[in-house]
Amino acid sequence: MKILLKILAVLIAIPVLLFLVAAVILATIDLNDYRDNISAATTKATGRQLTVTGELSKSFFPWLGVKVGAISLGNAKGFKESSFVSVEKIEIKVDTLSLLRLKPVIDKIILNGLNVSLTRNSEGLGNWEDLTAQKTTITEKPTTTTASGSKDDTASIDVSATQALQTLSVAGIEIQNARLTWDDQQSKSRYELKNLNVTLSEIAVNKPIKLHVAFDVSSSAPKLQSHIEINSERIEWDIEKQQYQLLPLTLSVEVQGDPIPGESISAQLSTEITADIAQQQLFVKQFTLQTLGLDLKGQLQANQFLETPQYAADFTLATFNLRELLKKLEITLPPMNDDKAMSSLALDFEFKGDTNNLELQTLNIKLDDTTITAQSTISQFNQPAIQFTLKVDNINVDRYLPPIAEPATATTAPEPSTVSETPPEPLPIPSEFLRTLNVDGELTVQQLTVSKLQSDNINIRLKAKHGIVDINPLNLNLSGGSIKGNAQLNVASDTPTITLQQQIDGVNAAPLLKAFAGDDYVSGILNLKTNVTTAGLFINDLKQNLNGTTQFRFTDGAVKGLNLAQIFREIKAKLKGEKYTPSDTPKQTDFTELSGSATITNGIVINNDLASKSPLLRVKGEGRVELPGDKMDYLVTAYIVGTSKGQEGKELNELKGLAIPVRIKGPFDKLDIAIDYDPIWKSYKNKYKQQLKSSLKESKQAKKQALQQQKDKKITEEKQRIKEKTDELKEKLRDKFNF
Repeated sequence: MKILLKILAVLIAIPVLLFLVAAVILATIDLNDYRDNISAATTKATGRQLTVTGELSKSFFPWLGVKVGAISLGNAKGFKESSFVSVEKIEIKVDTLSLLRLKPVIDKIILNGLNVSLTRNSEGLGNWEDLTAQKTTITEKPTTTTASGSKDDTASIDVSATQALQTLSVAGIEIQNARLTWDDQQSKSRYELKNLNVTLSEIAVNKPIKLHVAFDVSSSAPKLQSHIEINSERIEWDIEKQQYQLLPLTLSVEVQGDPIPGESISAQLSTEITADIAQQQLFVKQFTLQTLGLDLKGQLQANQFLETPQYAADFTLATFNLRELLKKLEITLPPMNDDKAMSSLALDFEFKGDTNNLELQTLNIKLDDTTITAQSTISQFNQPAIQFTLKVDNINVDRYLPPIAEPATATTAPEPSTVSETPPEPLPIPSEFLRTLNVDGELTVQQLTVSKLQSDNINIRLKAKHGIVDINPLNLNLSGGSIKGNAQLNVASDTPTITLQQQIDGVNAAPLLKAFAGDDYVSGILNLKTNVTTAGLFINDLKQNLNGTTQFRFTDGAVKGLNLAQIFREIKAKLKGEKYTPSDTPKQTDFTELSGSATITNGIVINNDLASKSPLLRVKGEGRVELPGDKMDYLVTAYIVGTSKGQEGKELNELKGLAIPVRIKGPFDKLDIAIDYDPIWKSYKNKYKQQLKSSLKESKQAKKQALQQQKDKKITEEKQRIKEKTDELKEKLRDKFNF
């Protein structure tokens, strides 16, 4: 600050001394008689031609003043512009008596038609460099040393900067129609500031100043034109206390050109600025920025800004139509399921920090029907440590996703390409970035909808340090059940490793598979435990390095795409030589329970205990799935349990106990599902023979029983007849002999 005051004091002292000397000269000479001398002296000093075409006039009392007409300084050699600097009029007056009192009172300073042309040619040479190369000799005054041994920078100034400035009084300053051009022929770009008009009201220490600035700016690459205005109704300043205020400050900008979407963009900024240099405090209050339908309000405070800056701010962006804003900016949104998505956005945030830390105290975002809140801290910018909490109440991601495309119409298959396959690319894992990441944060979502699948109470905790990214917990409620687990990504070494532990309880599997696998090929209530690890940078590496275990259990569901009951009916028809007519029943196999476990070794999944129960069937399965080769070899064996309940059970009762082996084999994209009929025939023949023997035995026994029954019947009938005859004879004898 001392340096600034020193410069201001010098700037004031020089004109005062010059005017004291000039007072005597101006009283006795005619300036116009010295045009040639002035021009020659300038040429000698700068190598440039000074041309004075306007009148040089003077006044002495009561105002010591000079008015200079049109004047120009020639350009450097090799540059096409005729002049480097030109001005149409300069006028300055100082009260003569005030100079004698060393308290200068300056009338309005007028600078009209200033034109500065800066050019850098194709070789990189600037048209100002010959001036800056001029040798000047500066005689430095000796500096004094204080008792403490430090140098006193102000010892060379007879009058202190503050005292000098306190004597200053200027009726006003006007810069009219100024122009500055910058022509960079190396980059083939050109910038022009023109129509610059600056008006300052009376300038006196501790007296408010009114400021108005307006100018136009244009550029050639990109092609832009803009108009800018700056106004302050009241600039208050107290040099002794080093306190300054702009009440208020307004900025208006209008820009148009090739990069600007639409015809133009305008912005208006208004604020109040208070600065206390001694206390190193800065306040930006009642900040308002309006542009493109946006309304941003807020305030900013800074402390110790000359030493260790500290800052705090809060801003509010009022609700606006984001979709309309992007349309104005000629940014096309991708198609979305909801054409009204992103129509409403509002936010407010509050933060504080310093040169090494930042704390986001609150962040509230309202996007359509979703509310997002967050807090965060960033410590040590050179090695940032980030902490955050992020909360979302309800978000439907489906609204923002593109509509599902209609299936493409079948066309003639293209000819096989003779070009070799593109080698696989590594996964986009930013390992270098993750190794530098130091994060500890938590995400909670009350309700999330993705692919029409709703999940609730999502809780994710993320920690990342030294290349190890931990997600623990990874919990949510989904599709009637819960998912709990954790995951880890380790990129500390050149080969990333991944660990996943997950437990699923009571989740309805069909909508889950539909959402993430594209097909609900298994339905039912799922319970699952899995613990797997893998490593690699390529998909094939991840498959080959997959190891772990998994256990699963489905209840009250179905396997779609395979109707074992229909397969049994088809087999029954073939065994009997009958014609089989497929039914229109769903192509699925119902079950009350489907369970199993698997071990995974280097991408090979082995399962030997698949078991399924249903009212009609029992199913067992065993086999292997080779993930690296995208193929499988699996055997499913189904049995009829012989009940009239379930899928077509009554019709298939006669196949009770018959085993139906189904082999599923081949690459994933071309699986072969085949029934092994040889064991079926053998089993059926053995069962038929047993049934025939049993039937013959039962027939003999039935005939023997029938003959015995007939014999017993005849004996019974004969006994009954004899009894009846005996009873009849007894009645006759009783009647005859009266006994």
